[in-house]
Amino acid sequence: MVDPEIWTEDWEKAFRRMNADLYIGYLDHGIRDLLIDIFNLKNYYPTSSCTGRIIAIDAPTPWRRKESYIVFKKHAEITREDLERLLEIPVISILWVIASGPIMHIMARTPRHAMILLKKVREAGFKHSGLVASSKRGYLVELVTGIWIGIPVKDSERVLISRNEIDGIVWILNRALAEGKARLESLRKAIKELKAWSDQRVA
Repeated sequence: MVDPEIWTEDWEKAFRRMNADLYIGYLDHGIRDLLIDIFNLKNYYPTSSCTGRIIAIDAPTPWRRKESYIVFKKHAEITREDLERLLEIPVISILWVIASGPIMHIMARTPRHAMILLKKVREAGFKHSGLVASSKRGYLVELVTGIWIGIPVKDSERVLISRNEIDGIVWILNRALAEGKARLESLRKAIKELKAWSDQRVA
């Protein structure tokens, strides 16, 4: 059973953190309106968010975080020049360029609210979403699209791609990022539908 006082306190902390992140430039402006829409839902609030990004990591494999080092990160499209600069840097293991879709975490007040949210977000294209934790603070839902592309471009000895392939690789990565942004728009529509449904229930 969620403690109402803890819920209210956590909601306020999350809202203040969002505004602080926006002020210091940590929060992507493109997602603020969506977060506000979620805060306006009576039985939910967001705890973290990422609109999608393109990163480059130096790692033996892209999924081993303990042995990976981020050398580049961008939440917008990359250019040919970005990738060319990455090909010039020294590498310890393998340099992977990765495009990943948006990911969000939303706290729901009850299991029922969590399940209603999951149904809506999966219909919006966040098909890999699920309930990841529960406590007296609420039920944490992770929203994931499954959009992910990882390309090895260089190791410690040589460049692994042809210079003629750079434009094509940039296009593939940017297309994945754009698909993630489109899913965010679908998510925003789903959140608005959820609010309309919730308002009707209250009325």
